[in-house]
Amino acid sequence: MSLNSESMDPRARRTRRLLTQAFVELLEEKTPQAITVRDITQRANVNRATFYAHFADKYALYEYVFRDWFQAVLRARLPQPAPFNQETLHQLILAVFDFLAQLYKHTCRGGIYPPHQPRIETLVQQQVYETVFAWLAPVVRANGGTSPEVAATAISWAIIGVGLQFGRDASAEQAEHVATQALYQIAQGVPVLQFEARSSIKETWRQS
Repeated sequence: MSLNSESMDPRARRTRRLLTQAFVELLEEKTPQAITVRDITQRANVNRATFYAHFADKYALYEYVFRDWFQAVLRARLPQPAPFNQETLHQLILAVFDFLAQLYKHTCRGGIYPPHQPRIETLVQQQVYETVFAWLAPVVRANGGTSPEVAATAISWAIIGVGLQFGRDASAEQAEHVATQALYQIAQGVPVLQFEARSSIKETWRQS
């Protein structure tokens, strides 16, 4: 059974770091399908029982690695706790672009990105959904309106879709421009952002 990282003692946290580091190193050499639990435990220098104390199987470790990677990208872009406004939504979009660009650069050499693209997209979408839902739920409770679950689902998939279409190979300048356009479109469905988006984003377009 997987352990909650917040409840782990220092030794357990160190073991988990060794397992994740071993898996990341192996991804440079093999596809996920070809990596075995034995490969991981040998690289990390731990036994199988220790591995299974942390992860149900290699796919649970795989998901943990990519989830943790995306969370690190989010932390680099968003303050904690992040308020809900146009700028933080903009930074969330750019974080998705950053992650997809890093992912593609890191994995395309070994050819692992295309076959695992749907699962990675879903992992990222889930975390974007959780972030947007946490922002929207208090606003909806205070003002009424669309279900925060529906709104967060629509917004999160919109961000992922734009990121996959434009953000993966974009330069920093291109990513900024596309993110601004995406933000303007998304904000039209979020009443609390509409006025702010219309005024500030249109000004950005005039300057570009």
